[in-house]
Amino acid sequence: MSKINVPANQFGRNLAICRKERGLSQEMLAERCGLSRNFIVLLERGRQQPSLPTLLQLRKALGISLDELAGPSTEDSGKTSEDPATYKTRPSSRELNLLMRQLGKHSPEEVKVLTGIIRQTMRLKKMK
Repeated sequence: MSKINVPANQFGRNLAICRKERGLSQEMLAERCGLSRNFIVLLERGRQQPSLPTLLQLRKALGISLDELAGPSTEDSGKTSEDPATYKTRPSSRELNLLMRQLGKHSPEEVKVLTGIIRQTMRLKKMK
């Protein structure tokens, strides 16, 4: 397991993103983890640091790895490539999280178009 070295406010933002990507409210996530909604709010605002058992509960409830939950560490900041043409292997979860954040800046219609482009690209790649 890799070291998680993330400031509370950065972790909180990433937790909120992961939760919203899965269509969960704070209350729903809290119920899945056996935590209070208020505690989830404090985590997302960076006012509380999760314990290891809490991290494991959140990871399980969201169905993701600890690395995905933590997001980019302070040691890794600035090291991800934003240009998909430079990928020699599959993008890391951190790079995918960056892409998801960038998609969040677009309208639903634009996201739908971009998603269609990605799907078509994947189909063409499978044909080769």
